[in-house]
Amino acid sequence: MGWEKYLRADGGVWHYDIPATTLGGLAGFFKQKLGMRAVQIIGDPAQKAEHISVLVGGGSLGLGDELMPMRDMEANGIDTLVCGETTEWTSISYVRDAAQLGMGKGMIILGHNRTEEAGMKHFGDFLQPLVGDIPVVFIPSGEPVDYH
Repeated sequence: MGWEKYLRADGGVWHYDIPATTLGGLAGFFKQKLGMRAVQIIGDPAQKAEHISVLVGGGSLGLGDELMPMRDMEANGIDTLVCGETTEWTSISYVRDAAQLGMGKGMIILGHNRTEEAGMKHFGDFLQPLVGDIPVVFIPSGEPVDYH
């Protein structure tokens, strides 16, 4: 995403303080950057998005603790959670309720495949020395869902 310079110094490997934008603007950024037709958002598209937590793939499922994304947002002043996939009864419900209560929380769901595919482009460089002369080739999967 080109956000290396926005990575927080607090040791939170998923935390970024980006130039202020809106939730809708940030969703548009990801659509363009990842070549997507649609993304899902929870919250007011006009609300500020500046303090971001990014949990790719299934990371927003909590990495073994389903409450982790919500605790992370509160403990670290995160206004926007960007994730691959989630469960509707945890993070989505929390962010929706917080947004409706005027707490300035938002969420962007990009999909499991789309958030992991960028890293998979580079995985071949790691894997190739381990498999010798077996060719390692990246094949983009594209969007797995068609939107109507």
